[in-house]
Formats: sequence, structure tokens, C-alpha cells
Amino acid sequence: VTVRTVENHQETELPGGALKMDRAAISWGETSISLERISEMAMHGRHALVFTAGKVYYELLIPNESNTLKFQHFYEECKK
Repeated sequence: VTVRTVENHQETELPGGALKMDRAAISWGETSISLERISEMAMHGRHALVFTAGKVYYELLIPNESNTLKFQHFYEECKK
């Protein structure tokens, strides 16, 4: 996955890695973010997963569009 963040109107590309999600967190490479910190998650187009954690906006570009939908559905189920 390729990862970009926007914080204080500044866009930054972060190191990517294999994207994983469980009921506790979403993670890639050395980064892990608790699902509790994520206020909302959505798909942007067919290959991007976007969410906000705290004051940071994340955009994860996922090469396989079916995986994007899978992560979105899993997040929604975890939040119920």
C-alpha cells in the first residue's frame, strides 16, 4: 500500500507496506493505528481508502480494488 497524510495543509508520503487490519487496528509497515482513533473511513475512487485519526487525514492507495472494498466492509463491521 502507498500512504499519504495531510496534516496542517501539508501532504506527506509515508513508508508503505503490506496492509493488515484486525478488530483492534489497521497497520502497514511499521505503522499501526487503533480503530478506536479512526473517526470515519471511506473509499475514494476504486483504489483509495481514506480516514481521519486525530487531526491527521490518511489516504491509502491499494493496488487491488477488491481489497479496498474488503477493508471498508471490515471496518464497518468492527464499528458496530
